[in-house]
Amino acid sequence: MISDKIIGFAGRLQSGKTELANICTEFGYKKLSVATPLKTMIAACLSETIEGINMLKTAKMNYIFDQENQEYIAYCTKVPMEIVHEKLNKKVFENTREMMQFIGTEIIRAHNPNWHVDELRKLIKDDQKYVIDASMTETSVKVPKKTLKTNLGVLHKLLFLKHIYQNKANKRWIKNFKR
Repeated sequence: MISDKIIGFAGRLQSGKTELANICTEFGYKKLSVATPLKTMIAACLSETIEGINMLKTAKMNYIFDQENQEYIAYCTKVPMEIVHEKLNKKVFENTREMMQFIGTEIIRAHNPNWHVDELRKLIKDDQKYVIDASMTETSVKVPKKTLKTNLGVLHKLLFLKHIYQNKANKRWIKNFKR
C-alpha cells in the first residue's frame, strides 16, 4: 500500500476542487492532479513547461506530432508505436487542450486505461499526505473511481463536487478537516 493519507476531489470545472485542494495543502498535503502525467508528456513533446502548455490550452497552434514525438508518446504510454502512429500521423492539433483530450482518450484510454493512475502512483511517496484534484472528465472518462481507490492504495476520501457552495456535506467535511 502506498499511502493511507490520500484525499481526492472530483468535479466539473469551477466546482471548487482546487479551492479545497489548496486548503488541504495548508495542512501538509501535497497537491497532485490526475492530468499531471499527461501534461508532463505533452510538455516534453512541445519543449514547454506544464505552465506553458496550460497557457496554450486555447491558443491556435496547428501542431502535428513528428515521428520522434510519436515514439516518445508510445514509450511513455506503453501503447504500441503502430497504434500511436495510426492515431497521430498527420493529425493536426489546434491547441494543447485538444492534444490532451485526443491523446488521453483515443490513445491512452483506448489502449492502456490504467496509465493515468499508474503514472500518478509513481509520484506518490509513502511518507507524504496527498490531495488529488481530478476533473469529472478525468474521473469519468480516463480514471474510474474504482481505479483511483484500488490502484492508489487506500484513498481516504474521494469527494465528488457539484459546486462547493451548494454541497453542504462537502462544506461540513472541510470545516471538520480544518480542525
